[in-house]
Parts: sequence; C-alpha cells; structure tokens
Amino acid sequence: MNRWIGSFFWEPTIGGAWGSGLFDWRGNDLYANAKAFEEFF
Repeated sequence: MNRWIGSFFWEPTIGGAWGSGLFDWRGNDLYANAKAFEEFF
C-alpha cells in the first residue's frame, strides 16, 4: 500500500511569505515543527 494514501497536505509543509512551515522534512518523513505548535502546549 502506498504510504501517502490518506495523508493531508492542507497545512504549509514548506516556508514562504506566510512564515515557516509547520512540518520539517527529515529524509522522506515529515515531523511536526515544535516551534510552530508551541501555543498548543
């Protein structure tokens, strides 16, 4: 089964004029950027 089935890319995965991305690429995997989510902790 393709690992991308069911994945959502509705949040910025890369940075741009809107600021930094919410996720960081490490190899072929995405990890949540802790700084982007610090307001929720």
